[in-house]
Amino acid sequence: MVRTQDLLNINYYKKEPFSGSDTSMRYYIRKKTVEDEEVLEAFVYPQPYCFEETKEEEKVSKEFPFSNEGLEEVAAWLNEMHVKFE
Repeated sequence: MVRTQDLLNINYYKKEPFSGSDTSMRYYIRKKTVEDEEVLEAFVYPQPYCFEETKEEEKVSKEFPFSNEGLEEVAAWLNEMHVKFE
């Protein structure tokens, strides 16, 4: 289970992406600018490869508000997506 506090502080994403894993699922979160607005873009993909080495068709992504609430939504979505990788 991924908890919001496992995903670091929202300020971290202003400079760096973040990656992690939960059993058989890996995830990657980064800041993205869409129409002059910052959003969090989260990806999930299967183990064992890193984000860059995983085929695009194996990745699932979703965008969230760039805020603490958005980070909470990312954690909830990651936990929902976890079922796909069991």
